[in-house]
Amino acid sequence: QDVFYDRNCIGYWRYPIFSKVGKSRKEPDILIADFYLGLIIIEIKSVTIDQILAIRGHRWEFQNYYTTSSNPYEQAENQLFALLGYCDREPFLRRKVSGRALICLPLITESQWYDSGFYQLPSCPPIIFRDQLLGKGEWGVG
Repeated sequence: QDVFYDRNCIGYWRYPIFSKVGKSRKEPDILIADFYLGLIIIEIKSVTIDQILAIRGHRWEFQNYYTTSSNPYEQAENQLFALLGYCDREPFLRRKVSGRALICLPLITESQWYDSGFYQLPSCPPIIFRDQLLGKGEWGVG
């Protein structure tokens, strides 16, 4: 929240996106619409480093979690593409809105991620780690 305090933007939690393609409903965990950065979709995965068994391409495999697998980055990308599709329908917005998808791992520090070796994977998406959410001292990290 503090990062975007002085910016021309708006944030949503669980913003509903209705798509006629496949007649499905998508709901990004966090959507930020920023005047300069464009649309930002953040998919949050509240897993610990020990709960991630493997990452194969877009597919993440878990243990001791509510599901055994997930595609968090692909999910965020699909939500982003759906929103950008809406923007492209408007002539004055067509191809003018940029966007990015991110993963947030609030229970994992950047050093834990590096120690696990997951950062070396070619499919490693952009990630916001626990120690980047607030000052290190507030999380008892570092």
